[in-house]
Amino acid sequence: MNKYLMLEPKDVFQIANILKNIDNDNKSFMSPYMENIDLTEQSIRIAMFDYKEIYFGILEDERFINIACLRVYPNPPFKISSVELKLILNSADNPEKH
Repeated sequence: MNKYLMLEPKDVFQIANILKNIDNDNKSFMSPYMENIDLTEQSIRIAMFDYKEIYFGILEDERFINIACLRVYPNPPFKISSVELKLILNSADNPEKH
């Protein structure tokens, strides 16, 4: 299910923090271009306009459990018109759902 929401950079920053810190054992994953960036509203804004997508996930035994993707639909100049938040659940955890 795709949700289209009107989000400000501060909202994206909060979502990014939640997704990044969702796993207390430091098994969370972020796109490689985000791993070495201090998460601030400005860095999230820059990254989202540079790359248009930011992926977050949780690793367990070298495989992804869940992945979330933030995809930006920018509205120049430098405004976020909408953001798609997509959650991809690992179907191996629930074999009845594919």
